[in-house]
Amino acid sequence: MKSEEIKKVAEYAANINNVVCDLFDKDSTRYIGDVEDVDLTLFFHAYANFAPCHLYNKLTGSDIALLDFNHFANKLVCQYSKKSD
Repeated sequence: MKSEEIKKVAEYAANINNVVCDLFDKDSTRYIGDVEDVDLTLFFHAYANFAPCHLYNKLTGSDIALLDFNHFANKLVCQYSKKSD
């Protein structure tokens, strides 16, 4: 990836993670509980698999399944791991 792409991806990731961290903030309207009280296996399955697939479908109007989205995400990893400045 080019350095400007890396910076943009890092910015997106930081903003996404800030919103997700709000889920564990007792003052947030989206509070789901303290970290030690949440089933983190289910949480990370939702965060890493269900949420991105759902968002992709919502933004693109697609209706792909989890496994198809996983394939799409893996293609992105391969696509961007091959790019260089």
